[in-house]
Amino acid sequence: AKGSGEDTLKMNSGATAPEWVTVAAAAGGAWTKISQESITSNTANVEFTSLSSDYQDFKVIGSGVVPATDARNLYMRLSVASSFITSSSYRFGFGGHDSDNNEKYVAGNPDSVIYLAGPTAAWGNDPTETGYFDAVVADVHSTSGYTNVLVSTIIRTDNSRANPSFGGGVLDNAAACDGIQIFFDSGDIAVGEFTLYGRQIT
Repeated sequence: AKGSGEDTLKMNSGATAPEWVTVAAAAGGAWTKISQESITSNTANVEFTSLSSDYQDFKVIGSGVVPATDARNLYMRLSVASSFITSSSYRFGFGGHDSDNNEKYVAGNPDSVIYLAGPTAAWGNDPTETGYFDAVVADVHSTSGYTNVLVSTIIRTDNSRANPSFGGGVLDNAAACDGIQIFFDSGDIAVGEFTLYGRQIT
């Protein structure tokens, strides 16, 4: 007999025959893909401006990211009331070691952006110098606390070194955030896949 649309075929407990079973829906806490933007030609920035109240936390993953011009910094800004905050309202720190064992750090206290990679001015623009980052923006709808951002990144720098780094920042504004913007400090994004995920807690 056929199962229903929600059923999965599995072996019975006695391992004597297959049977149809209904699989329970996943509990809260898992990341759900919301949207994706594929950049294939020069684009000034990537913006995600639909942060549904169905999710508490959001994650942006950037894969295969290359700037249009050499030796660039990658930044994030957040929006409040549909307006991206451009004032010095962010605080961040970033650190790591490159493949030549050089310590690399960058910080802002305050600054008008949150860096998404360290060190400064290092993201190479050769098509092979693709970078990856994973940035979690936490509790975006809260109006009682500042918005936190946690980031991990790996790039191949403009001086031919691998540079993994880890950091994060805070938006000093106890207001709900409704948008995420990713961009380089100068020039465009040449290529890259940018995917937004949301996390429910119930």
